[in-house]
Amino acid sequence: MDIVWSALLFSGKWLFIGLIYAMLFVVLLAVRREMQGHLVDARPASSPLKGRLKVINSGSDKRARPGTLLNLSKETSLGADNANDLVLTDQYVSAQHARLRWDGTRWRLRDLGSTNGTFINQRRLTPQQEEPVPLGATIALGDMTFELTE
Repeated sequence: MDIVWSALLFSGKWLFIGLIYAMLFVVLLAVRREMQGHLVDARPASSPLKGRLKVINSGSDKRARPGTLLNLSKETSLGADNANDLVLTDQYVSAQHARLRWDGTRWRLRDLGSTNGTFINQRRLTPQQEEPVPLGATIALGDMTFELTE
């Protein structure tokens, strides 16, 4: 009888230790899953690139026509120099005038030190400082005016 009780206590002790380890494993899995959820939530949501410039006023640029939609890349340089992504031949647009950049959530515009300035909704930008540009805003470079659309 003593042998039976000893065997039963011995196996019960190991069963109890095994259950404790199993519960610890389940708790660790739940904590890990919970932490991963918070890490994912903490990252900023990035939305797909969307945006085009609609020509409102073409100024002295003979190639641009009001109503024309110009596609934008993730980073688009604007200016009179042929090295720009969008070459604008308006007489008041500088060679390296401005840069539009998609940051994953919104468009940002930087005046690159142009002579005549860059404007968002008639507000002049500080040179070399990026400013957010909401969809529907007007952007003016020289005598040219654009609207940022989807």
